[in-house]
Amino acid sequence: MLYFFYIQGANIFELKKYLILSFFLIGLTCEAQIKNFSFHGSANYPIIKTVETDHQSITLPIAGAAGYTSYVIPVGIRESYTSKVGFEIGSRFDYNLTPKFFITSGLSINHIRYKRTVEISHLSPNIQIYNLPTTVGQPFGALYGSFATRDARGNVELSPPALLQKSENVGNTTTLGLQVPVLIGTSFLKKKLEVRTGALFSYLLYATQTKQQYTASTQSLSEYKDSSKDGFNEFQAGIAIQTNYLFGRIGVDFAAQKFFTPIYKSSEQFGGEAKYNVLSLGLSYHL
Repeated sequence: MLYFFYIQGANIFELKKYLILSFFLIGLTCEAQIKNFSFHGSANYPIIKTVETDHQSITLPIAGAAGYTSYVIPVGIRESYTSKVGFEIGSRFDYNLTPKFFITSGLSINHIRYKRTVEISHLSPNIQIYNLPTTVGQPFGALYGSFATRDARGNVELSPPALLQKSENVGNTTTLGLQVPVLIGTSFLKKKLEVRTGALFSYLLYATQTKQQYTASTQSLSEYKDSSKDGFNEFQAGIAIQTNYLFGRIGVDFAAQKFFTPIYKSSEQFGGEAKYNVLSLGLSYHL
């Protein structure tokens, strides 16, 4: 019987704790309220720094007929980015914490455009060549000269320079992401100027890249768009700073975003870890 009363007493004690916690949370909820709800649209401009690897040695095999097995070339690889204007649309709400501070969250679609160029930045003349053991009576060497494919009349159909010609559109990239901010803000100038800062999270919905491929049957190069997200990091995390100046229900918005997660997965990073920095300017309508 005493054991029964002990259990009952413990249950009542736990119940009191949960009731006190519930009343506390309800009090906070009643105290806080949605301060503002708005829709916004803006133009954005990504700023992606050029990244470059340290000089590293690459071993390339050589056909045995040349008399050598391989040679080592010290090279460096650079990735540069040409920014283009995109856009962002979405909605957000402010949630009052105190008369002075509030939390901002919401949902937006971010459309980013840029061109990615990957090139060899350094090619050392100090090449190490490894000899192939020779055999008496077995010739070695390599054919060289200008190669060209000709038709029956002797006209050139395709020559190596045409194979090396790259389209200007190669590297054009477009991404579409879903963004959720978690910011803390305050207001100035009689609540006309609002400033927010905090964390920003993004999920990649869609990505497309312009690439080039060689078709052996036609001996030609052609462009195509790769819409796979495989080489991209789907989740991005960073920080954001937003300012908003109100003219009645219309606001002028400016935002700066910095992401800490690399744009590409390690298998797709040739020059280094490229990361997004995005500036945006636009308008918002406050309900």
